[in-house]
Amino acid sequence: KALFRELLENDTTVVTSEDIYKMFPDLNENAVQAKIKRCLRGGELLRLYKGVYAVNTSYSHKAVAEEQVAQAIDKQSYLSGLAALRFHNLIPEVVNFKTFFGTKNANINASNIRFEIKKVDPELTSLGVEEVKVADNTFRVADPVRAMFDTFLGLKMSPKTRNQICAYLRIEDEDSERIDWSKASRYARRFKSDLADSIAHAMATEA
Repeated sequence: KALFRELLENDTTVVTSEDIYKMFPDLNENAVQAKIKRCLRGGELLRLYKGVYAVNTSYSHKAVAEEQVAQAIDKQSYLSGLAALRFHNLIPEVVNFKTFFGTKNANINASNIRFEIKKVDPELTSLGVEEVKVADNTFRVADPVRAMFDTFLGLKMSPKTRNQICAYLRIEDEDSERIDWSKASRYARRFKSDLADSIAHAMATEA
């Protein structure tokens, strides 16, 4: 169980097949896969997605963050929608099911880890997205304006004013003032859709 010992020693919670190959450069692919399969059979590793595994928390005693798993599945993925608005402390509700956007579709429902990745145009995966570090986790998250675009585009919903947007999302007036609404028109041009233009117009209309 050299693999499992090394993962524990490094405080690893999420690992990919690629990571494991790098840990054992002198072994061929079959030998490395055999190590992975032994850890899966023994319950030390849990398969979350093709080539992505979590260390069983019963052994590591460390929670597995959805953000880590999403990054392991798709390095271009970013947290968005209501979960991103919650991350920015703009909405009051705790969001239990997180939505990420990236270059592939994925639905994860394993070992108490539940989230989805929705596929978007790869050229849009950096628009209004920043990299952040929370505790030991580094991941990507949409800024508030991008998160709102992703929300309303996904719903195919066209609010009429900024007040309607805030009311629908339950964003308070004082929190609305922290949002850089001026980004809306620039973002809309990148989306190249009538609905995005309509959403940007609503963001610019304060009444």
